Amino acid sequence: MQTNTSLDQHEKNLRDFDIALYNRLEAASPFLVKAVADFIHIQLCLQKSISCDTEDAWEALRKLSTKKICGLIGIPLKVLRKIDPTDLGSPLLVDELIYLSKVLRDKTRCGKWLLHAKVIQLNTASAMDLIDCDDAKLWNWVNTLEPYTAGSIIDLLVGIDTILKATGRKWQHGMVRDAHSLARTYERVICISFPEPKYTDTPHVIEAIRTGRELAFWALEQRNCGVTFASRCVNGTLCVYRMLSPDKATIVIATECGGWLVDAKSKENSDLSYQQLDVLLDWCRSNNVSFKYYMERGLHEL
Repeated sequence: MQTNTSLDQHEKNLRDFDIALYNRLEAASPFLVKAVADFIHIQLCLQKSISCDTEDAWEALRKLSTKKICGLIGIPLKVLRKIDPTDLGSPLLVDELIYLSKVLRDKTRCGKWLLHAKVIQLNTASAMDLIDCDDAKLWNWVNTLEPYTAGSIIDLLVGIDTILKATGRKWQHGMVRDAHSLARTYERVICISFPEPKYTDTPHVIEAIRTGRELAFWALEQRNCGVTFASRCVNGTLCVYRMLSPDKATIVIATECGGWLVDAKSKENSDLSYQQLDVLLDWCRSNNVSFKYYMERGLHEL
């Protein structure tokens, strides 16, 4: 069996390999079927050693009890049975199960919350892996969010977490427990100033983003993950600029090695137009910012 086949192919292989094993796992939890169907991949991501080839691994697996199989993938059966059934259709299901296993393994207090929750949304587990907060009030709220709103909420929480780490602060219990407290906390946390940027603004064309607040609102407007650069903006290793003309875009400059262009993207991470690119390269030349790396990645042609 190949480990790089699709999840559906893994499931077919599992059915063909041992229908009795499939039925046993399906009876325990449909999520267990999905996890075991790609268990080699999960083990590799968790850095567990696999000393035998795939066929031998399947042969050994079919002889294990369900409890031992759950131990192998690092997710107790009682947790698998709490996962919202709608998550079965997620295209990122295996990755989300890996996040769940990592949280249970590495984050004791979050792991305890997962063990006692009545229902678990898998995006809650993936957020727990990204955010160093063990406040049950926060996760109780996140776990109630609909999938179509959870993504943007988690992006904001990651932004808060990034800035807290960059400024030597920690999450306080009760900081976020609903949408209102999230907005209040976000406003308070992002009010930080970055070091004065090294490169000159061109007013109304390319201008530096100088505060966490500006970065957060620009990232929201442009629908990108720019807020995750906050910690590096605070320590001065990155500068983020906004292009305002001929059209809006986000420009990321690394300050090491004399300054070089890391990336530049229009709204929703789309590529720059040729007019935007001309303006950007002229600005880089005037500020002695290298754009060799950016161009060599093949995103544009001169």
